[in-house]
Amino acid sequence: TQHCCSDFLGETLKEALRATGGSRAFLAGIEQESAELTMMVTAGQGWTPANRKIRLRPHNETERGITGYVALTGEPYLCHDVRQDPHYIESFSQTRSEAAVPFFDSEGRVRGVLGVDSDHLAAFDATHITRMTTLANGVAAALAFEEFRKREQLLVEIGMDLASMSEIGPLAKQVVEVASEALRCE
Repeated sequence: TQHCCSDFLGETLKEALRATGGSRAFLAGIEQESAELTMMVTAGQGWTPANRKIRLRPHNETERGITGYVALTGEPYLCHDVRQDPHYIESFSQTRSEAAVPFFDSEGRVRGVLGVDSDHLAAFDATHITRMTTLANGVAAALAFEEFRKREQLLVEIGMDLASMSEIGPLAKQVVEVASEALRCE
């Protein structure tokens, strides 16, 4: 998914790696239509086009992984040894520990997950979760602002169309389409 704030999101992931000492980081967002988690942005070593296309299904226990579990529960998760974790799904063979925190929309719903993994056992602790939560809050704010700007742009388009149209039929159709898009942002 391409976002107009993707530079900010990329820099946030680099900061997550610096703040935790992790090997790889990602932001996974929940798609509204499918309720699946998809990779929005990734950082660190070893990401390929194939593993950037991973789709996790939080409501399916065998297809959710740690990321989906965090999305489902809305709670941070700290895994010291992925080989012993019932939720872990392998993405990188060298991963040994993982930390993940949710980020929320303005209504308090989980919007996605910020995750970091490491090639070392027990690489993360509560301090790392706190740092990641702070970064995830920044992601949530940036995405909310992006949605606000998109909604504002759609409303401006409606206003311009209202001013230029003389027939109500095409106008009504366009208002429904734009309103549908604006509500999808919400």
